[in-house]
Amino acid sequence: MNTLELLNAIKPTFPYDFFATRSLGILLMISMFDHPSDFGLIRRELGLNASCMSRLMDSLSIKGLAKRERSRFDGRRVFISPTPEGRAFVKQLTETACASSQTQP
Repeated sequence: MNTLELLNAIKPTFPYDFFATRSLGILLMISMFDHPSDFGLIRRELGLNASCMSRLMDSLSIKGLAKRERSRFDGRRVFISPTPEGRAFVKQLTETACASSQTQP
């Protein structure tokens, strides 16, 4: 199942008409950790430039799926993490993908 098929499978419960695949990559990556992730590190790992990563994070923030926090010690550093809604969305994606893979031969 590709990403678009996965998003379409959960479409009845997902309230957004448009969801960039790269946004999903960010959300999946930051959901792997129990602590906030370094914005720059995630950006580099995904091969995104700073402005693209900022736009994608803006979109995730507007949807209520992820949030940004500035470091208390170094205001230049930004950390990102999923919101509880973002974690629930990733859980739903994972469950849908697992159920789909079990039904395919």
